[in-house]
Amino acid sequence: MIVDGNNLAMRSFHAAQGKMSAAGADTGALQLFVNSLSMHVQDEIPTRLVICWDAGNSQMRLRLYPEYKAARRAKGSPDGAEPHYELFEIIKRFLSLAGVAQWRMAGTEADDLIAAAWRRHHHTDRMIILSSDKDLLQLLDANTTQVRFATKGSDRWTRDRFIAEKGFRPEQLPLVMALEGDTSDGIPGMRGIGPVKALKMLVAANWDLDQAMRPYPDQYAIVKTSQALVDLNWAPVEVIDVPEFHPRDRPDSWRELLAFCDHYELRTIRSRLVAGDLWS
Repeated sequence: MIVDGNNLAMRSFHAAQGKMSAAGADTGALQLFVNSLSMHVQDEIPTRLVICWDAGNSQMRLRLYPEYKAARRAKGSPDGAEPHYELFEIIKRFLSLAGVAQWRMAGTEADDLIAAAWRRHHHTDRMIILSSDKDLLQLLDANTTQVRFATKGSDRWTRDRFIAEKGFRPEQLPLVMALEGDTSDGIPGMRGIGPVKALKMLVAANWDLDQAMRPYPDQYAIVKTSQALVDLNWAPVEVIDVPEFHPRDRPDSWRELLAFCDHYELRTIRSRLVAGDLWS
């Protein structure tokens, strides 16, 4: 199981509606994060588990296109710190004490770490990607399922479901996204093109992006840049081996973990840890 930490943390933050502990921490979001992770771990029973975190915007993508995620960066703090930095650090601290592996690489986004882990394991292992990020759907294959967070329960995406609902293969998603763009991520795409038109263009060109763009030479360069921005298969991150997960083992930091739960008033989570049923 590969978890998009930022995605789950932000969903937990918005759902918690600012419930604070006596210590002034965002306890509600922390509880929701841990409980959600616990639920999915118990559902999937992973033998390997890692939580991936953004470490700033992708420097690789910013070199390709300086306007990448410009709108999001404009909303950030002047010193470049992540939004909700304190909440993220508290969650990371809990995971560290609980013995849950985490990955973070300077100038690299969680998507690229997830893709690196996928490249290592997807040929031989059944994989679950836990994230609501639609960009990660391009990684779906015979061994890979994406579990997306939903209002009620979870939304499971397999390769077969993607093909049935979208009408093309998951690995072709970057071509569609290159044409339609993504305003939330600052992906420019082609002017005036939505998903329906993008799909028609690519089908007519037999999924050859160069062929599809021949009538539009003035937009070719920006569309090819968009393709590079959204394609997760070429990001220069080393292939990563996901560490084994031993949910029944008490970590070396057990006493510190219980003290952490007491400090942040995580009574139910503490009780589940002591009972041994948080992860299994």
